Formats: sequence, C-alpha cells, structure tokens
Amino acid sequence: MFFIVGWSGYLIPVPEEVVLILFGYVCALRGADPLVFIAICFIAVLVGDSSMYFLSLRGSRLARFLKRKVSKKRFAWFEGLESAHAGFFIFFSRFIVGMRFLNPIISGFLRVPYKTFILFNGLSALIYVPFLVFIGYFFQSKISATLGLVMYVRHALFTGFLLLLTLAISLFIHKKFLTEE
Repeated sequence: MFFIVGWSGYLIPVPEEVVLILFGYVCALRGADPLVFIAICFIAVLVGDSSMYFLSLRGSRLARFLKRKVSKKRFAWFEGLESAHAGFFIFFSRFIVGMRFLNPIISGFLRVPYKTFILFNGLSALIYVPFLVFIGYFFQSKISATLGLVMYVRHALFTGFLLLLTLAISLFIHKKFLTEE
C-alpha cells in the first residue's frame, strides 16, 4: 500500500487520486480504521514526493526522463510560476490534475529549499489525502453498486461479442462449405 501510494503517477501509471479513493473504498470494505489508512497514505505521499524532489535536485535519469514527458513550453510555464511564487505553487499544484505530478520535479530542478517544499507540500497533503480517502470510505456502497453495474455491462458486452463471433463463424462456414456453387 505504501509503495503504491508513494509512487503512483511516477513509476506506477495510475493517478494518485484513484489510488487514494480506492484505498478508502478498501478500508470501508474491510472495516478498517480510516485514520490508520490516512496516516499511511499521508506518509507515503510525502516520501514519494520527497524522493522525486531529491532525484530531480540531483538530476537523476528518472527525473530527466519524466521531465522530457512534458512539453518544454508547459514545463517553462510551470517553472516561471514556481520560481515567482514557490510556496503558493507547491501548495496549490497538488489540487490540479497533472501539476501534482510535476510539483516535486520542478521544485527539485529549481532547487527550491527542501524546508519550503516539504512545508507547503505537507500542508496540501494534509487536506488532499484525507479528503480522497474519505470519499472512497464514505461512498463505498455507491462505488460497490457502480462496480456491480460495470461488471454486469462487461458480462453483457462479452456475451454479445461471443454471440456475434459465433454468428460470423457460422455464416463463414455456411458460405464457404455448405453453399453450392
């Protein structure tokens, strides 16, 4: 759980939002204490972001690779925002999809002091992590119903596909082997 939350979006190609909501859902499903899940997720988020910050600060290959995934124009715009308003940018970037991922990378490359980074990143995570975990926790029954509907639709589509495939094979066999020419 710790690894999945800490590296989601970086090494694990699943958005952090989805992972946190999913863990809230699992917490409710298992009857676990949501505060324990929130604490673990909060620490994992800080460790993952701090790791990316330090990898970027040192110019690691992974950080350079992730930096190249963003257009130069967009990255330059983010750099301009962060260099002008570092604390503001670090805090609010967590709440904007796509910028949360870049926040530690840009902060590291710009050599924002770690104290500034961890303070504003931690403050935003104190709001962000419990909010998303509680969404999964409190809406567990709705999520379960939605998952049930998705499974039903998936089975219906699969059954329909099998029927169409059977019909196509039957028509092919009939036309190829059973019709007189």
